[in-house]
Amino acid sequence: MEIMINMKRMGKRRNDITRVPFHLEHCPATVGELLEETVKTCVKEYRERQENMDVIRLFSREEIADKAATGKVSFGINYGERQPDLWQALESARQAFEDGIAVIFIDGQEQEHLTDNVAITPESDITFVKMTLLAGRMW
Repeated sequence: MEIMINMKRMGKRRNDITRVPFHLEHCPATVGELLEETVKTCVKEYRERQENMDVIRLFSREEIADKAATGKVSFGINYGERQPDLWQALESARQAFEDGIAVIFIDGQEQEHLTDNVAITPESDITFVKMTLLAGRMW
């Protein structure tokens, strides 16, 4: 199943949110299954990037300017040799959701429990948000 997920582009100067295509092996029936399928897709793509890092891609002027605006022009190569642990990634994602560090919105509705049923279609508006804790104290 092919879905689109809203993702914020990394960078200090830009706050672009773009829709990124994700291929899921199975159509998720619950929030937990959606989380699991997206983590599996991300780990798979990460491993593929590690395997294909011998190929150096040239950037267009627009891509260089876009990357420079974020503060870093890089090829996106991970020089570490450690392979990601799928089980650990799944556990971390589940824990982050349960602790409220990661929030999932489907068609504008916040998902509160991993066991909640969902009806995902290719037109669904899906957003993952990583919450950031602010430092400091109130007087």
